Parts: sequence; C-alpha cells; structure tokens
Amino acid sequence: MTSQPSRILVVDDTPNIHGDFRKILTPKRPSPADETDLEAEFFDEVADELPSHRQFAITSAYQGQEALLAVKESIEASDPFQVAFVDMRMPPGWDGLETIRHIWAVDPNIQVVICTAYSDYTWKNLHDELGPSDSLIILKKPFDNIEVVQLAHALTRKWELDREHRNKVEVLGKTVKFRTGQLQAARDRFAEAFNASPLAQCIQSLTTGEVLEVNAAYVSCLGLHGEEVVGRTPESFSEHVSPRAWRRLMRKLARGETIADQLGRFTRPDGEHREFRIFARRIVIQKEPHCLWVMQDTTDRTMLERQLQQAQKMEAIGQLAAGVAHDFNNIMTVMQGFTQVNLAHPDLPPDLRQNLEHVNDAGTQAAALTRQLLLFSRKQVTQERLLAPADVVRDLEPLLRRLLGSGFELQLQLENVDAQVRADRANLEQILMNLVGNARDALGQHGHIEVKVCTVSVSADDTARVTDASEGQFVRIDVSDDGPGIPPNVLPRIFDPFFTTKPVGEGTGLGLATCYGIARQHGGWIEVKTTPGRGTIFQVFLPVEQTGGSKVSATLEEQNGLTNTTHLRGTERILIAEDDAVVTELIGSVLRRHGYATTCVDNGPAALRAWDEMGGFDMVFSDMVMPKGMNGAELATEILKTAPDVPIVLATGYSEALLQEVASPELLEHCVLLLKPYDMGKLLRIVRQVFDAKKSGIPWVVRKTSSTAHPFPFSEKS
Repeated sequence: MTSQPSRILVVDDTPNIHGDFRKILTPKRPSPADETDLEAEFFDEVADELPSHRQFAITSAYQGQEALLAVKESIEASDPFQVAFVDMRMPPGWDGLETIRHIWAVDPNIQVVICTAYSDYTWKNLHDELGPSDSLIILKKPFDNIEVVQLAHALTRKWELDREHRNKVEVLGKTVKFRTGQLQAARDRFAEAFNASPLAQCIQSLTTGEVLEVNAAYVSCLGLHGEEVVGRTPESFSEHVSPRAWRRLMRKLARGETIADQLGRFTRPDGEHREFRIFARRIVIQKEPHCLWVMQDTTDRTMLERQLQQAQKMEAIGQLAAGVAHDFNNIMTVMQGFTQVNLAHPDLPPDLRQNLEHVNDAGTQAAALTRQLLLFSRKQVTQERLLAPADVVRDLEPLLRRLLGSGFELQLQLENVDAQVRADRANLEQILMNLVGNARDALGQHGHIEVKVCTVSVSADDTARVTDASEGQFVRIDVSDDGPGIPPNVLPRIFDPFFTTKPVGEGTGLGLATCYGIARQHGGWIEVKTTPGRGTIFQVFLPVEQTGGSKVSATLEEQNGLTNTTHLRGTERILIAEDDAVVTELIGSVLRRHGYATTCVDNGPAALRAWDEMGGFDMVFSDMVMPKGMNGAELATEILKTAPDVPIVLATGYSEALLQEVASPELLEHCVLLLKPYDMGKLLRIVRQVFDAKKSGIPWVVRKTSSTAHPFPFSEKS
C-alpha cells in the first residue's frame, strides 16, 4: 500500500455519480478480523490478482471549468492528480472533450477515463478531436464496481511508471549534457563510456542530418559496420527508414523537444526485423546543434509478450472449442441414436434406408470434427504408449512420399532412433501428415522438404523464448521447406482454429490448430521459424520418456448400429440419470426394447431418491454434467457408499480428462466411461458385457490409475 493516497478527479454534473465513486474507491476500511472476507466480496473474488489495494483521495468537480481550476491548483501545489474520470455530457458548460483538451493543456500526464452512456463518438472521432494518446480510456455506463477499481489501480500505476520514466529520461539528459560538455577535453574517456553502454546510441548533426558517432551496441543491433553509418544520413544507409518520419522527428528535436518512448522498427541487412524504444534530445557540441539518439532493443521482450498473449488467446479458444464440442456431441448422440433406431427396422423402404444411412455417415463425420476440436482443447481421449518418433517417421515415409508426389524431394534425417516418448501414434502421425501437407501446399508445384528427428536439451534460458516451453530432454521433430515463408501479418494467426489462407474448399483451418493441441496434450509445444523468401521450419517438441513401463488398456469390438443385437438382451434394472429429455428417451427406449427395466431421472438428487425408493438398481447410467448441484461423479460417489459393487457408466461429451479433473482415482476404478456421441450397438454391448462379467466374477473394468493414461475402460474380451 502506498504511503500517500492516489489523487482521483471526478468530473460529472450528477452529484450521485460522485457519491458512487467515493463508495467504490474510498470504502470504509474493515476491521482486521474480517478484512479478507470483505475484500473478496467487494472485488468479486479478484482481490488476489491485484498487487495491492492502494488508498484514493477523491476530488469532485461538477463542470469542466471547475475541473480545470482544480488541476491548475494541484500542479501549483506539486500534488497533481493521477486519474480523471470525466463525464461526456455536462450541460450547460464544456462537454467532456473540451474539458479534456483544457486539462491536458495544463497537465498532459494525467490519465483520463471518459464515462459515457451514449455512442456519440467513435474511437476515430476521439482520435481526431484529441489527437493520438495512450492516456485515454472509454468507460461505458452503467459500469461495474470492479471496472472502476481496476481502472483506478491500473491507471494510477501507469501514471507512476510514466513519472519514473520521465525522471529517468531527465537523468539521462543531464548525463548526456555533462558528457558532451567534456567531449573536447576528454575524448577518449567519453568514447569508452559511450561504447560501453548496452543501449544503442548515436550522435547526429541537426544541421546536416549526418551521423557523427555510433557506439558498439548501435552497430550490433542494426547489423551494420561503423563506416556504413558515420557520415551518412539514416535514409541513405537503410531503405527501411521513412524520410518523411525521420525529418518530422528531426524538426521536433531542432525545436528543443524531447523524443521519448517512440516505437521504431529496423530491418537488418540479413532480413531480421528488430524493434526498439527510441529516446532522443537536442544537445550542443562546440556551439553546434546536435541530437543524441538512444535506442533500447525490445525485440525479445516484445516477442515474449506476443507469445504470452497468443497462449492466453489459444487457451481461451480451447475452452470455447471444448464447450462447443461437448454440446455438439449431445446433439449428435440424439441424431445418430434415433437414426440407428430407425435403421434397425427390417421393413424400411430402400430409398428411406439409404437416406438414413447418409444421415448416419454425416453424423460420423461430424463426430470426427468434434474430436479435432477436443484435440485442440486438450480434452480428447488418447491411447498413449511408448514409441520412438524416428520409427514413426520411417514407417510413415512411403505414405508421405505418395502425399507429396513426384515433384517434391523428401529428405529424412533420423538421429537418436532409440529416444522414446509417451504418445498416441495416430496423433503423432496426424501432426506429420498435416505439417508435410502444409509444406507441400506452400511450395506449389515442386520443392524440397526435410523431416528431421533429434533429441535436444531445453534449458531455463531456452524456455524464456516460448511461453509453453519447459526444461528437460525432448525429442524434436523438424519439418522444413525452402518455400516462400509465412508473411509477418499471417504468422500470429497460424494456430487459430478455422483460420486458413487456402482457397475456399481447400482447407478447414483446423490442421495447425489440431497439431498445436496434440503437442500440448502430450506435454510439448510447437515453434515456428520463418523468413520470407527463405522457407519455414515447424519444430515439434515432445518430452523424452525417462522410465519404462507399459499401460493397461483394453479394447472393445465395435458394434455397428442396432443390427444383430438380439443377443444383447437382459432383464436387469437400470437407473438412467440424464438431464437431456431427448437423450433420455433415446437411451431408455433402446434399453427397454432389449428387455431391460429402466427408471429415468433428470438430476443427481432425483437419482438418489429413486435409488432409495426402489431399493437400488443393477446398474447406474449417468451423464457427467447435470443440474441441481450434483454431477455424475458425485452421484457415483454417493451410490458407491451404500452399494460398492454396483456397475456405473458415466457418459460425457468431453473425455476421460474431464473425469480425472473432478473424480478421484479410486472412483474411476469403479466406473466405465462412454464418450458421446456413442453407437447404440456399442451402448448395448457395454451394458451386456458389464453384467456378464459381474455374473462371472471377473473384473468388469480394466484401468490404470495414472494421470497420463487414457485407456478405453472396458474389460478385454476372452
């Protein structure tokens, strides 16, 4: 908590608004005993995300003129306001824009939040009226308390950082002035300090524009030799410098203005792009006007920030994709289920049967699409085992060559063949097929593609480059081409689902998104290195498996629809807990047609009541996600307390990964997982298999309780 309260100016013609701001930003302090609970309630459970809860001092102004006077007085008292919340409409005096113009004329450093309930001005209008500024935010009325609190905290902190930055620039300016004043008498000492600076610096004549001196960091950052720079103007030694923009900055310096935090970008002779924060000010050397440029290379930091933003975006998209896939799987369960019920009728007209088969096939294709979405969101079930990626590439080589055709040269470099990872082979093959196929499409009619497998050691320094990376030993799979590369404007979006640069009908935009999801699901990540005109390299990192061992998995013979299911009949009693009425009707009707007695409820508490009233059941079939505050795993836990031997089938539109998040390993030992959309024949086979296994006294669930194991949890058929 800061020692002095942060000063907030509220400018609004409505008295109640001032009262609201005071309640929000200067609440009564709770006692130490209950401070934590009150803070959590007030900040809507985000208090832990704020570094501190600073104190605010609120000053009210009901018109723009009154606000301007308050700002002037604060400047004179050396106690300026940090943030101003300004209403857009304040009749009869100045409106919000005019008020802000006057305030910024006196104090350009104050952070401003425009509070408005209207859409009078677009952001372009504000930009045209007030000019470009990073000190302006729009807050739409009515606003949430937490919005005001977060803005107050963030903007006061930004104001403080800006002040610290200005102080640093001022100190730097004083240092430069002192050094240049001693230049003629102590040239050697100045040159030593100048060249030792880690920041790129140069001295330039304001009269001719020629560069007079550069330091070692300047030469290193720009990739140029000193003789290529000294004695020349910037636009003459770099075609990427805009003469118009450069002259505009030089005119500002000639007027004595200081340039601070100017963003710049430079393309080195080798084609590498570097980004800088630029500082400059006017200096005098031997009574002639010059300017000193100081450039901080922010390329690596900017790259990390973008990667973090990309990772956060991909995580959010993954959650959305998982939710869509879950709901879509529920719908596909109904569509495919009732289609299979109708296909089971022996007297269907041929044309109707053909139409229903087309519907069932389309449902299968839709289910494959949802599996891709679940792979991207890391919620898909996988059948992982120990395998050597080099062996997978070697086995896949004939198929890759057929995929490429005769116009392409495919080269394999397989090092450390024995290095193993724990992965799903089909998923690893899908990554290779997607990346090689994309390389082929990028090359056009012919070109060179290389697939390389090697082991690498990733250090802590390496992980700083990529947000998804971790330390350790990894198998790296490189897929490279000598094509045109990926344009800079496309590169940030290549892993976005449904984003594609291919023509309509030639790509879904899920290929790279799926590769991204598979790599993360297996504990790895993907890096991309590309240079326009020189090609692209996709690098897939998968953790090396350090210990041996095998997984327990089981298989289940697939049953196609409801044909030939007469032997899957039974008379057992089954409790069905499913909140979707149509799914309930489907499951119940199929089971009843095969002799089972069913009781259907739509939530967990109702299932427990039915269990007590009926004296138990022979099996419980439950959806994972249900209303009334009890999911399928919680229902199973309650039932197993009184009937530890009853078989329980849990259905989910996600995957086993969801069960592992909400259920204990002990519970999973007693449950069978059924993934939506499921085949009705498969449903009947599971039910019958579980009952027959229980009667025979053999284990009816085979599962290894491991956070990395995702087997199909059904007993093997003898």
